[in-house]
Amino acid sequence: MRVLIVAPFAHHVVCPADRSHRFGGTEVRAVTFARLLAARGLDVRLGVSAAHARVPATVAGVPTRVGMPARGPFHAWQAAAKAQLPRDENGRWSWRPGPLAAPVALGARMVDVAARRLRPPAPPEVNFHLGHVDAAVVFGTHPFCAGAVRGLRASPRTFIAYALVNDTDLSDDDQQTRAVDKRRVLDEVDELWAQTSAQVDQAARRGHRAALVPNPPPDLGLPDATPPDGPPYVLWVGRDTRQKRLDHALDLAARCPAIAFRVIVDGGPTEARAVPANVSLHPGLDFATTAAWVRGARLLVNTSDHEGFPNTFLQAAAAGVPIISLRVDPASMLATGGAGACGHGDLADTARLLQQHWDDDRVRAAAAASARRFLDAHHDPDRIADAAVARLQHGRAAKESAAAAFRTRTGEEPRTSRAYYARRELAAAYARQVPRALTGRSDLTVLDYGAGNSPYRPLLAPYLGTYLRADIDPGGDVPLLPDGRIDRAAASVDVVLSSQVLEHVPDPAAYLQEARRVLRPGGTLLLSTHGMWPHHPDPQDLWRWTTDGLCTLFEQNQFVVDDIEAIQGMAATGVQLVQDALAPRLPGRLRPLLYAPAQLAMQLLDAATPARLLHHNAAVFLVTAHPSESP
Repeated sequence: MRVLIVAPFAHHVVCPADRSHRFGGTEVRAVTFARLLAARGLDVRLGVSAAHARVPATVAGVPTRVGMPARGPFHAWQAAAKAQLPRDENGRWSWRPGPLAAPVALGARMVDVAARRLRPPAPPEVNFHLGHVDAAVVFGTHPFCAGAVRGLRASPRTFIAYALVNDTDLSDDDQQTRAVDKRRVLDEVDELWAQTSAQVDQAARRGHRAALVPNPPPDLGLPDATPPDGPPYVLWVGRDTRQKRLDHALDLAARCPAIAFRVIVDGGPTEARAVPANVSLHPGLDFATTAAWVRGARLLVNTSDHEGFPNTFLQAAAAGVPIISLRVDPASMLATGGAGACGHGDLADTARLLQQHWDDDRVRAAAAASARRFLDAHHDPDRIADAAVARLQHGRAAKESAAAAFRTRTGEEPRTSRAYYARRELAAAYARQVPRALTGRSDLTVLDYGAGNSPYRPLLAPYLGTYLRADIDPGGDVPLLPDGRIDRAAASVDVVLSSQVLEHVPDPAAYLQEARRVLRPGGTLLLSTHGMWPHHPDPQDLWRWTTDGLCTLFEQNQFVVDDIEAIQGMAATGVQLVQDALAPRLPGRLRPLLYAPAQLAMQLLDAATPARLLHHNAAVFLVTAHPSESP
């Protein structure tokens, strides 16, 4: 199985000389998972960003694959030009050493601006130059990750999991720009990997499908470093951010003046803070040195407002170092597991617990033993690796099964059939839109409204509870009454699927109103119909639409349109019309000789058609919508 681990800045964990980006727990966790999966015989690659740094060929023994956001025809050239500029000791671009540095950067900027003006924005996809990927695990909601998910989604056989970074991944408390990328990632992956049972429950409340895949103890395969010399100390590790609350750590140190504190802090205006005399500040250290300092500490203290499952907790537990936390207690590691103590947000109580564990050797030894037992019981790397491999194999098998069933149901039309290209593209559009609309939901009641042979049922299999067919032909699960209504109670289905039916019904408004009636609040309507297409009665052919017409029709019938995907543009449809006009003049055996080049020409013309033109002039439209709140 070929697995891609998407972590934009994972290579920084082994590039201490490059400080253009900082690494943290997310990147360490991604590399650790990559190493564990590779040890299980999987073909693993780390997908990293090449936009800001030179990337090594391997990271901790795992091969890397460079991804580049598709931002314009000259973006790769611009990044390559920037990569040649000198850097200072902190990894930032340096303008002084070379006389050509400024002209090169200015030229890159001018080319980038020109490219943006001459070409519309490219879709948010990422090209890893990897070919086929069976499964992918994404770490983080950076725009790069969001683009990677969108790009990977183009393959209906690729299973995509998102490893939750912290508890805020499932909250709405975030910056607006990042919230958009976060929703894109969470809504379009096939499964969430939660670090704790609480995250699983939180994901379920938000309507997402989640599996428990705990954090393994960090292991990058790097040489061990030596703990610092000197007297015993309490260690705090983190960034100077609102979440990590360095100010609370300094407050705790001020409340415990007899205890030596070592603070490893990465970034932020620490020089402006009042630092107690018992605190020594250290700038961000590399992973191996930080791990050694955790092993050498008497206690580890955490003052974050929220976390996922900190790597430092696992490192401390492995070394028998008790943990004192101001607020966070992932998986009740402290309260139930006994690996330390939690102050539940009370600084005074946290200081008391810190002093108690510092002074009492027996309390500290008991907490250390409990920490090791907790680690052995819940974070054994072999069991976690086996669970991760099982999730990937199961997810990939389910996606492959759905794709195979879909191919079997629809039939692999030959390229010499008259509508090969349109049907292929419509099937691909359904394969994209169904996961986007339904990921995280399960046990759904689906009504295929005008079912025919139900060609798209396999795509819905991962989300199905009950599949109901309604059609004018006998044999359906739900009868259609003489007046066109469905013999089904109101608000009784979760999804209505309508494929190439709307153009055949005498009253499209009544059809949509009936679909809205049977949909539950928050339900989904997936509907495809024709924009420009030859006449094809079944038993009659009455309507054609534009995007504006479809939006108006849906809004008039109390639907909110979430997305409209256009299939087969104007130029390609022109070839389709000419093909269908000429075909009746040829003997049946000779028609494939006309169809084959015509279908190829349609594909080439669509590839050259700008997206803005395709959106308004297409042969087929696929609409995703949901009922509005007002009846």
